[in-house]
Amino acid sequence: MSHITTATSTWILLLILSVPLCAIESQQNLKDQNVPIIIIGAGAAGLAAAQRLYDAGFRSVTILEAEPRTGGRIFTSQTSESDFVELGAQFVHGQDTVLHDFAHDHGLLTLPAPTEAEGWVVQNFNLTAADRASMDKEKAIFRSVTNSLERPSNHSNTQSVESLRAPLFSDASPIGQARRWSEETYDQCVRNEMIWTASPDPRLTSPRSYSDFKQVGGNFILKPSVSMHDVLSAMTATFPREWIIFNRTVSSIDLISNTSGKSLGIAVTTPALHGTGIRIYRAAHVIVTVSLGVLKSQPSLFDPPLSSRKTKAISKAGFGSATKLFFKFDTPFWEKLEPKNASGFGLIYRKPFLLTPKDSPNASSINGREWYRYAVRFGPETNANNTIFLRVGGDGARQVDALSDRQVIDDIWPILQQFAGAVHVPRPLNLIREKWTANGNFLGTYSYFSLESALANLTVADLASPEWEFTRARPQGNVAHRLLFAGEATHSEYFSTVHGAILSGQREADRITSYYSSNGQVTTAASAPLGNHATRRSTALSVALLVTYVATLCI
Repeated sequence: MSHITTATSTWILLLILSVPLCAIESQQNLKDQNVPIIIIGAGAAGLAAAQRLYDAGFRSVTILEAEPRTGGRIFTSQTSESDFVELGAQFVHGQDTVLHDFAHDHGLLTLPAPTEAEGWVVQNFNLTAADRASMDKEKAIFRSVTNSLERPSNHSNTQSVESLRAPLFSDASPIGQARRWSEETYDQCVRNEMIWTASPDPRLTSPRSYSDFKQVGGNFILKPSVSMHDVLSAMTATFPREWIIFNRTVSSIDLISNTSGKSLGIAVTTPALHGTGIRIYRAAHVIVTVSLGVLKSQPSLFDPPLSSRKTKAISKAGFGSATKLFFKFDTPFWEKLEPKNASGFGLIYRKPFLLTPKDSPNASSINGREWYRYAVRFGPETNANNTIFLRVGGDGARQVDALSDRQVIDDIWPILQQFAGAVHVPRPLNLIREKWTANGNFLGTYSYFSLESALANLTVADLASPEWEFTRARPQGNVAHRLLFAGEATHSEYFSTVHGAILSGQREADRITSYYSSNGQVTTAASAPLGNHATRRSTALSVALLVTYVATLCI
């Protein structure tokens, strides 16, 4: 049976099985199921929000998705009739989460996934067993001192990950004891950390990236016949797919007010597409689920501007990129490398290093090296025949996204040969990837807790806080919000994960539901006459709002 057939069958089975789990009884006291709601983004957060709203009884929801697909930073790419690769999110991080429980209950998980290389390869050097043992020891020291940062008592808001870890790593052995491969292994572990945190430099990272993050158990991967997109689709299976409008980027999000300044709703504008005019969608509430990178790049997206604290939280929060490159070969050269059957090989470079524990906090930037210098590990891709993955983080992820496929292959081929030693490496046949930093709809992969945020006493809660408050008519004085925010960067414990994104979407859907599940009722943009557009946008936009009036939502 082909993979397409298998994947389709799996998805249908998941759909059937998931209905009892997803179908929550609609709230009987919901006042207005036709209140118009817009969700910006059809990634994990957006789809989860849509499903939650549907389960609560809302029926007038529109999802504006900039890409021609759902999933956002979950991106499964079919490489052949039988093969696929995960260009985006791949791991189920830990147990006792909404994602793990669903996948586990439906028998979709394999054994815990290895998170680090099982073997080592050194550039232009043949390793001995003693060398590998030294590297394993140094990696264990690095992991131990980094794990100590999970305890808040071990750090303060004024210290970076590197300023805390470097002396602990250096002092881990008795003075005078030789530590072979110490700096080389430290360099590789720093590059590996760039993958897991998405931070380009541990001197920019707050230890709260570790102490605030919660995970029970290791990482899991899905069975070979199941993609992450399959699981997300099954978890959000029952809301109407006609709610989603593809290829709709958003150029402005504007609060609508009448002549007396009373909030009436929100206008969301999408630019002209394929010869059509601009479209303006109106809603009582908008859930923004775009990446933190997009929010950082578009401070003028909102009118009126976001609150000062919200704006500062966005600008100072950490957001980076980690990319996966998939190279297909005509023969699997890696099967000849030692140790046999390793799931991955850590790349050990010789001097000069990106960073050593001896570097001061004010040492020169670790950016600007060749992109492959930020490569961490490679190994066989289980879901694609004769294919390896290569993980690249830090500044290398940004650099490689700017290069053509041919240039990337030209660059990496001789480097792989240097690491393979006597094992012949054929030229890669092709490259499969997503250029996350170059795609304006993402501009990176996931968030981390930055030292800059910690120094400013800003938290993830500031990223999650709603904006554009207004007072409901009944009960008198009850406060609600027009503009809400979801996405992995807005979850205080599960940032950077799929389940964090899912929970954030559910959180904001529940927030909206709470506005309507009592006897109170708001004046919605659908039912209220369009008054003055009391913002600083151009007069042309105000005229367009009048001309392009849509009674409920533009579908």
